[in-house]
Amino acid sequence: MEWSRFEDHRRIRVVGNQYHQAALLTASEHLIERQDDRCETEATLVREPSNAHDPLAVQVMVQGRRVGYLRRGSAKRYNKRMKALEDEGKQPTYPLLIRMQSPGMFQAHLQIPYNSKLLKGFKNTKRP
Repeated sequence: MEWSRFEDHRRIRVVGNQYHQAALLTASEHLIERQDDRCETEATLVREPSNAHDPLAVQVMVQGRRVGYLRRGSAKRYNKRMKALEDEGKQPTYPLLIRMQSPGMFQAHLQIPYNSKLLKGFKNTKRP
């Protein structure tokens, strides 16, 4: 996997992975067998205003299955922009990297381009 193509992307950890291991295994297409293995797929971000614990929650979906959520702070930060995209009839889709965190436990990270509508205006802390 060529990692240098993600230099202009913000890496965002997906949380709640422990509750969605079956979906992550399916999303990885069973390509991950060892801790060194990684795979890439596409994930769609979906607001979840009906969430009883957090009406600003944002789900991370792969092939119609939830693989986790954005962290509460990230979901709050991006919620208005996501709503604006939804109002335009768009659902934000970004690369999702899946890896084995420990034997049998998968972890995922979104790679969101800094020039996307979701991050437009956010400071890229990795650029000089």
